[in-house]
Amino acid sequence: MNFLIVEVGRKWFAVQTDDVRQLRRVGGLLPYQECPDCVEGFIEFRGVQVPLLRIADDFGQARAPIRNSDEVVILGRDDTLVAFRVDCITDIVDLRTWQRCLSDADSKYPPYVECRRSLHGQEAIVIDVPALLNCPGLDSTLRHNEAEQGVQSYG
Repeated sequence: MNFLIVEVGRKWFAVQTDDVRQLRRVGGLLPYQECPDCVEGFIEFRGVQVPLLRIADDFGQARAPIRNSDEVVILGRDDTLVAFRVDCITDIVDLRTWQRCLSDADSKYPPYVECRRSLHGQEAIVIDVPALLNCPGLDSTLRHNEAEQGVQSYG
């Protein structure tokens, strides 16, 4: 099982490569009237509006305003897509090269954190993509978006 390692602020995050749909630049935000707290805005991906999640906020990482040149990782599972901004792509690693979990997720982390692992002496926060796709308020926002703009929100 391979994981993509990305850096956001001073933290490393890991997501299964099977869940990665694309690495790209923001390229511009789509107009949108209301977003839940977990969403920075929406980007377009193959004709679909994809929510850009505020991962950094959940870990106390201050982020600059969004620029078209910012890099994003687009993740998907089944028919649901989300994205989040990253500062850099660090590595792709095989799970077998990792030390075992430092700890399972606990209440100090958002519910989409599966566990923490050590990689090259650095802590990597492993993201549970199905849990990430269940960001509170996200489903109702996507349904509202479809009705307002007539755009499919799931790929």
